[in-house]
Amino acid sequence: MKAYLTGGWGYGNKGDNAIYEAMTRSLKKEFPGITFAVTSFSTDETKKQHQTSAIPSIHYYLTKKAPLAVPRWAGVFLWFITGIKSFLSPALRTHLDLISKSDIVIMGGGGYFNDAWIDMLLSRYVEIEMAHQAKTPIVIYGQTVGPFGKRWMGPAFRYFMQKLSGVAYRDRQSLAAIIKSDYPKDRTRLTADEVNLMPVLGDSHFVQGDEIAVGVMIQKLRPHLGPDGPSNPGRITNEGQYVSEVAEALLKVAKSNKRVVYHFIPSTTWDEATCRAVHEKVANDCASVFYSDPDVDQFMRLCQSVSIMVSTNMHPIILAATNGKPSVGLSYHYKLDDYMSESSQRCRNLRIDDFSAKQLAELIIDTIERPTKPETKTLMKMAEGNVEIVKQALKP
Repeated sequence: MKAYLTGGWGYGNKGDNAIYEAMTRSLKKEFPGITFAVTSFSTDETKKQHQTSAIPSIHYYLTKKAPLAVPRWAGVFLWFITGIKSFLSPALRTHLDLISKSDIVIMGGGGYFNDAWIDMLLSRYVEIEMAHQAKTPIVIYGQTVGPFGKRWMGPAFRYFMQKLSGVAYRDRQSLAAIIKSDYPKDRTRLTADEVNLMPVLGDSHFVQGDEIAVGVMIQKLRPHLGPDGPSNPGRITNEGQYVSEVAEALLKVAKSNKRVVYHFIPSTTWDEATCRAVHEKVANDCASVFYSDPDVDQFMRLCQSVSIMVSTNMHPIILAATNGKPSVGLSYHYKLDDYMSESSQRCRNLRIDDFSAKQLAELIIDTIERPTKPETKTLMKMAEGNVEIVKQALKP
């Protein structure tokens, strides 16, 4: 069996790299001998993170920043209306050939199937059309679907959704977008993020002695996104205020317990500067370590080794939970709200743009003093449904 894999890897996101590791483990277990044709926005990053060869993704060639994007899109349009393969650029014909020779196309890796990432979404539509024309089944694998705030995107979303062979969506709010597309319910499945199935990778040696290791991942400030679009504005309105509130909270916690050591673990390359800004505000007054651009193995081991996790991003929290460690969330997206609720940590979740240093410090202190193991059995069972949607799509 051969699978064409496309997803959120190659963008500097360690969480999505963790998804790649988890989903390929699951697929190899279910389909012994399976091989992968892997696409990536950055083949160098994928080689470094996963020791895997990849080809540049369709998005790499069609992103608006690509030098030849306009003529390539013109070729895609002509191919789309005529079906004549020669209109496609040589690089895109390579993708069509790979898809034609694959048994299935799997679109995995994060929350990119929405119009907030419209540049990537349009490339996803090309992947769907290629699979449709090649008569190769194509599935969404453990993705967040939506939201679609741009009304003009609705018809295109509905059109391409009908060409999917199956949809495994990882959070309940995604169902609203799927229903709007009129997609057949019997080809959908509520699952969970594949990283819930990652095994504990063993002693990382990052934590020393009897320290209370508090993992910290802080992304840049952004408005909280609900299932229907941006939430009402919160009390935090700018990056400076946001960084100061987080830093003040961490200092309060460290003052209350001298055993606390902060482990700053950047999850995405583009958020490392914000994570570092918080670290610089606390480094002189409390014990802390900063891990600059960790590789995916180090990232996963770090997240599984902490005593508790404080994170704006979902995957550090999921990885901590795989080792039974609780978290405090600063949520920017309903996908994290869903996860915190499903893992029985709803009460330890604040909005990224609507909290105070006092609130955050109290939540962290309470989590340290009264740690409660996250509920993950249900999520693990749900995550197994991602492979089931592949098996269903492969049936005649």
